[in-house]
Amino acid sequence: MGVEYLSVSQENVANTNLKYSGVALYGTYMFTPRYRGVLRYESFDDKDGLHFGIAGQKYKEVTVTGSYLAADNFEMRAEVRKDTATNPVFINFAGPLSKSLMTLALQGLYKF
Repeated sequence: MGVEYLSVSQENVANTNLKYSGVALYGTYMFTPRYRGVLRYESFDDKDGLHFGIAGQKYKEVTVTGSYLAADNFEMRAEVRKDTATNPVFINFAGPLSKSLMTLALQGLYKF
C-alpha cells in the first residue's frame, strides 16, 4: 500500500502565485511468487492552470497492472489506464477533444 501527496506552487508568474496539488493511492498484491497485480488511483487539481494551462482543471486516473515475473531480471506487464478530466483535453484520433482517454500497454522489462 502506498500514498503520495503532491503540492506545487510557483511565485511571481506574471505577478501572481500559481499552484496545483494531487494525491495518489496504490496497492500491490503478489498472487504467487511470479504473478503480481497493482491498482493505482490518482487525483490532480490544477487550480491555477500552472501544470496543464487550464485553470480549475481536475484530472483523475485509474490504472490496473498485471505482471509476470519470468526471471529475476525479466518482467512482463499488461496495463490498462483510464484518464478523465473536467474539460475536454485529450486528443481523440477520430476528431474532437475528449474528456476521457483509455490506454493499453504491454511491456517487457529487462533488469540489469
